[in-house]
Amino acid sequence: MKSKDGQVRSFCAVLLKQNLGIFDDAFFKLPANSQNNIKHFLLNQIENEGDIHITRHIAECIACLTSLLAGNTQNGSSWKELLPFLMKLAGSKHAFKRAAFYACIDQLASNAMDTLRGGLNMNDLRDALVKGLQDKTDCVRECALSAVVSLLCELSEMAELHYFHKMVPLLFNNISINAGDKTICKTCQCLQMLAENQASFFANSMENIVKCLVLVIQCNTLEWDTRKLCMTLLVTLLSEHCEKLQPVLPDIAQQVIPLVFQFLATFDESEFEWNSPDDDDEQYHFQFGAEILPDVVGVFGADLFLNVTKPMFDAGFADSGNEHNWKQTLIALKTVEVTLEACIDLYEPQLASIMNATGRSLSNKNHYIKYAALSVIKQLSVVFGDDKSIFLQPFHEPIMKAFGSMLSNYESQHRCVLIQICDALAQFAYIDEDNEVISKYCGSILNGLFALLSKCDDNLIKSYALKAISVICSIIQDEFKEFYATLMKYNTQLLQDIFGGKVKDEEGKLRGRVMECVGQMILVVDAQQCRNDAHNIIKYLLPFQKQEQENAHSESYSFMMALFASIAEVLGAEFTPYVQHVIPPLLQTAQKKTITVGIANSMAMEDDHKFCKQDEHIVTEEFGGIKLQVNTAEMNEKIVAIQQFPRYAVCLEGELLQFVKPMSAVLTNTIKTRSLSSEPRRYAIETMSPLVNCLKLGLSNKNVAVNEVNKWVTEFVSEMLPSLIDA
Repeated sequence: MKSKDGQVRSFCAVLLKQNLGIFDDAFFKLPANSQNNIKHFLLNQIENEGDIHITRHIAECIACLTSLLAGNTQNGSSWKELLPFLMKLAGSKHAFKRAAFYACIDQLASNAMDTLRGGLNMNDLRDALVKGLQDKTDCVRECALSAVVSLLCELSEMAELHYFHKMVPLLFNNISINAGDKTICKTCQCLQMLAENQASFFANSMENIVKCLVLVIQCNTLEWDTRKLCMTLLVTLLSEHCEKLQPVLPDIAQQVIPLVFQFLATFDESEFEWNSPDDDDEQYHFQFGAEILPDVVGVFGADLFLNVTKPMFDAGFADSGNEHNWKQTLIALKTVEVTLEACIDLYEPQLASIMNATGRSLSNKNHYIKYAALSVIKQLSVVFGDDKSIFLQPFHEPIMKAFGSMLSNYESQHRCVLIQICDALAQFAYIDEDNEVISKYCGSILNGLFALLSKCDDNLIKSYALKAISVICSIIQDEFKEFYATLMKYNTQLLQDIFGGKVKDEEGKLRGRVMECVGQMILVVDAQQCRNDAHNIIKYLLPFQKQEQENAHSESYSFMMALFASIAEVLGAEFTPYVQHVIPPLLQTAQKKTITVGIANSMAMEDDHKFCKQDEHIVTEEFGGIKLQVNTAEMNEKIVAIQQFPRYAVCLEGELLQFVKPMSAVLTNTIKTRSLSSEPRRYAIETMSPLVNCLKLGLSNKNVAVNEVNKWVTEFVSEMLPSLIDA
């Protein structure tokens, strides 16, 4: 740590901290003289290190060692000189030494709070922190602010917090229109942490805080990212203190709510390429406004929110077919979509007006308006789906006619609009689980979707159209049989084109949706109608099973597993020749190791971070020096595999005999695995009973004596019971 190379000193500080944390007993095995040398060495380094980034690493070492000493009183070790030494640094004429003091207080507050309580007078500490917040040097003020936040987050008694209440105005000194974006951002990030952990600290200063933050958010010369941080901080604090602010809440609402719509008004179609629904995220500030709106409603309540926003709705919905008013209409539609759940009781009486404006928007020539209107319909389907008398029954006719019209003129629709139509159709059909509405329109809608499939060369649109067909098919059941032959022929050919290399589908989204659609189609028609197709499809796909299972860049194997289970349900005993080809890979997938555990270190974590950027399915978290990595794609495949077990056990019965034991072993392990969610464990439990039946029937079919069958079944159940009891 005496090297002239800053990177070397930084690495050594990090390494020392890790060694102190991981090999804590090793320090106390050192001779007393060596222990004292390490303490003096750290104090010398913190006093003389000029690089604030390295200073912070050394401060972490000091805090780690302090915590270590405090937790091991049996060895009689202490560090009495630490706090007096640090207080001297606070009064140094050198800015880097003053910064070192606050960096140490920051770390000690987080890791050794009891040492601070017992070793420093709170009044003296408060005065030192106040000086730091008023320091002329930016770096010192930043370190002091971080120290204050860490300290306050650790205080648990109101009496302790009382010492520091007069600091509140100082905490917001760096949030002003003249402070600059960088300073404001750093301050907001610190105060956000304090607001989330110690919100009561600000209770008596909220009106002044609101004025401060509103002024900054309104400032057009500051960057939008800066204003977003201020808005987030403001909403967080208001969420905690809205009850106490009731007398002035209407006035605050008039100041705060319009600020959100400034973010929504940043939508600019000229600044991004809109090719898929995911591209919406590129409208960063617009999306921020949309995401924070529900929180704003939570602060002010639906009544007050809608009173303040009435002029916005009036302007947006006055003539939602007007192309020149498109941005106001877009904002109004987006507001309805994201606040529907929060304002449900007040929106319900206005549903006719909302649907009138939404319906007009579907015929607007502006693609963004149509897309937003479809989003509103999807959200209405979700929120009012349980009560069909509110939404489905009164409004299905204009909605379905509009969908049919848009599909018949698909050439004039934007790619994202077509995707949204298909998704909205799927959602609309999903809520009509009793087939009260969809059957009236299934002919025109399915013909429209099939025309889209046949004439469109866009894989993403096709995948969404197939998803819509799958849902509609599951709802209309027997009524689908007249469409079966045409769509099955299309799907079969498309699968052959994909696996034959004529159609590119690198990510597997299209073939996955084809397999999902086929699986649903064969379940709703008579077995006699689809038997040959079921045999032909599985015979064609089996040679590609291994390649799909090993393809880390595609999730299509999840759909293939579900399709094979559907075919088994249709064919029953006729599926027997395929069992030996399908079940072993299924068992293998169900046993995938999807979580890895290891020791975290900074270099490894940096490499992992780079790797995770390349693979979006890898999620890495660190807890107390332990690193956890979860492969979400493989976790999903594992869960899908487990979901198929009860399907096979029920439909194959005795034909599954040879796999009863291996399946039982996998399922028992699944039930015991707490890292899995409750859903796959529930499927594993559900499989156990039909699996017992598989064993019984399988043995009986082989003419095993009744007493032997009973013996085998009894032993099998005895092996299963412990895991079921523990569950």
